[in-house]
Amino acid sequence: MHRFNCSVSCCMALALSALAMTVFATEALPQANPKRIAEITAMLADEPGFPSVRISNRALWNRLASLDEAKPIIASAERVLAQPIPYVDDRLYESIYQWEHPSRDRRSNMLRLAYAECLENKGRFLPRIVEYLEAISSQTTWVNPYHDRKGKFGNIHGAYRSIDLNCGQATIAVALVLDQLKGRLPDNTVARAMEALQRLAFDVYLGVCDHPGEYDKRHCGWFFRDNNWNAACHSYILDAALRVVSDKNVRARFIEGAERGYPHYFNSFDDDGFCTEGPSYWNYGFGQFLRLGLTVRLATGGKVDFFLHPKARLAMEYGLGFQMAKGVSAKIGDAGQSPSPETFRIGQIVWPEMRSTYSSGVSPLRVALEVCTLIAAHHDAFADRSSDPEPKFPIRTFFAKAQSLVCRPKRQSTESISAFIKGGHNGVSHNHNDVGVYEIVMGETPMVQDPGNQAYDLDTFGPKRYESVFRNSYGHNVPFPGGVLQKTGAMYGAKVVSTEFSDERDRIILDLAGAYADKKITTLLRRLTYDRKDQVVEIEDHVAFSEPMPFESPVTTYGDISAGANENEFVVTSSEKSGPKQMRLKVDVSGVKWHVKKERFPNKGRGVLVRFAIVPDEPIAEALVTFRFSSMATNP
Repeated sequence: MHRFNCSVSCCMALALSALAMTVFATEALPQANPKRIAEITAMLADEPGFPSVRISNRALWNRLASLDEAKPIIASAERVLAQPIPYVDDRLYESIYQWEHPSRDRRSNMLRLAYAECLENKGRFLPRIVEYLEAISSQTTWVNPYHDRKGKFGNIHGAYRSIDLNCGQATIAVALVLDQLKGRLPDNTVARAMEALQRLAFDVYLGVCDHPGEYDKRHCGWFFRDNNWNAACHSYILDAALRVVSDKNVRARFIEGAERGYPHYFNSFDDDGFCTEGPSYWNYGFGQFLRLGLTVRLATGGKVDFFLHPKARLAMEYGLGFQMAKGVSAKIGDAGQSPSPETFRIGQIVWPEMRSTYSSGVSPLRVALEVCTLIAAHHDAFADRSSDPEPKFPIRTFFAKAQSLVCRPKRQSTESISAFIKGGHNGVSHNHNDVGVYEIVMGETPMVQDPGNQAYDLDTFGPKRYESVFRNSYGHNVPFPGGVLQKTGAMYGAKVVSTEFSDERDRIILDLAGAYADKKITTLLRRLTYDRKDQVVEIEDHVAFSEPMPFESPVTTYGDISAGANENEFVVTSSEKSGPKQMRLKVDVSGVKWHVKKERFPNKGRGVLVRFAIVPDEPIAEALVTFRFSSMATNP
C-alpha cells in the first residue's frame, strides 16, 4: 500500500506587541471609567448627529440624485406609498414569523421612504414616514421573538428588556430617520420616537455599560461575546445614540461602553486575520465593525479610533486572502456569500491603499442609507476610482491556525483552476461538521462545492441542527468512514501532518481521524496536491480500520457529475446560468473493487447538491482513494 511521504513544516504565528495586548486585552470586564468618559465628552460636539449629510445639505443630495441609481430608490419608495403599513400585533409575538416579518418590513419600508425623500426633497414621502415612525415607536418590543424564546418571550410580557439584532436594526432605523430628516418631522412624533429609543434600547445598553458583569443577566449576551453579534449590536446602538442623544456626556458613556465591549469581536479572528465565522459573517460582522469605527471617528474628530486594534487590518486582508478567484470563495459553515465588494468599499475608506476594481463599481447609492451617509461624510462618495488597480492575489494563502489553504494559479484565466481545503475543528461559530472539506474553482466558476448555508429555520441553532445533511459531515465532501459522522465541538478536529509549498506545487496532508473519534479508525489522512504548472488538483484519502468497515469518499457539487470516457473517468459540470463549464475527474481506488453512489439533496435557495461518492463493494481494512481534477483540455 502506498504511504504518504510526510515532511513537517513550521508556521510563524503573528506576534502582537505587549502594548497592543495591554490596550486590547479582553479577559477582564472592566467597570465604566469616569475619567475616560470625561475625556471622550470633551471630544464631542454639543449637538448630536451628522449635519453634513442631512437632507438639508442639498449640494450633496442633489448630486447624489443625479446618479442613475437614484431612480430605482425613488421608484421603490413609491411602491411603499401604495402599500399599507405592515400589521404588528403583540398577540402574534409567540408565533414568531407572523410577528418577525412585518416588524422587519416596517423598518425597511421606512428607510426606503427616507432615502427617497433625501434624494427628492419634495415632501411627498414625509407623511408616510411619520406614520411609520408612529407605528414603530408604539411597538411593545423590537426584539425578534425567535431570540426571546429562552426567556419565555419576556420582552413582550414586560419581564425584562433586551437587545438583539432585530432591536438594533430598528434602533438605528428610527435614529437615522430622525437625524437625516431633522427639522422636517413633527415635534410630537420625534418625542414619541425618542421615548421608544430610550425605553427599548438606550436604557438597556447603558445598563450593561454600568453593570458589565450582568450582561447575560440583562439579556445582552452579545456585549462581551466573540462573534458578529458583538460588532453589529454595538454598531447599531452606538450609531443611533450618536445621532440623537442630546447630552454629550451620555453619548460619551455609549462610546466608552463600546470601547470596552467591541474588542471581544476580534476574538472570532485568528492572529493572522482568519474569520472563523466564514465569509458571509465577515461581510456582516466586519461590515458592522467598519460602520462602528467610522461613526466613532466622525463623532470624535478621529480622536477615538477603533481601527487601531491589532487585528483590524488583518481582518480586512482576510476578505482578499480567502478568495480563490476574484469574487469567489469557499462557502464554509453557514456561508452563502463570498467577501462582498460593498464591505471592501467601506473598508477602503479606512485603508485607501487597498482600493481595487473589486469595489470601484459600488456606487454610494447601491448601499444602505446609513452606509451612504458614512461614505459621503468621509468625502468618498464621488472619489475618482478610474485608476484603481486590479486586486492582486498571491499564488497561495495559508491560514495556519485554521489549517485553511487557498491555492491559486500564477495567472488567472477562464480555464485556470484554484483550490481550497480546510482542517480546523468543529467548534467554531456557525460551524458545520466539515473538517477536511475542499472546493475547486475553474476561472471564477465553482465546480466542486461545499453545501454552504441552509435557509434558517427553528432548528438551525437548536438541538436538531446537525440532523441536517447540509450541516453534518455526510453532506460535505469529507470521508464517511465506517458509517461514522464527524462529531461536534472544538475537541474534534484535524492535525496538519505536513505542508510543502513551492512556485510549481502546493501540498498539504491533514490527519482527519480526530474529527470522528472512533477507535476503529486507525488511519484517516487526506492529501491535497495543487499542481500549479499543469493545473491539476489531486485529493487522496488513505483510510485504515482495525477491522473491515464500509467507507465512502464523496465529491459534492451544485452542478452534476456524469460518466466520462471510461469507467475511471467522469465529467464535473457546473450549474452556471451563463453557460456550463466542465472539468475532468479521474478516480483511482487501490486494490479494491468499487462503485459510485450518487445522491441529490435539494437545498432551497441554492440548488440541488449532488453527492457523488466512491464506495468499495465490500467492507475494507485499508484503502487509498484518489481524485484527480483537471480541465477537459489536460491530458488525463
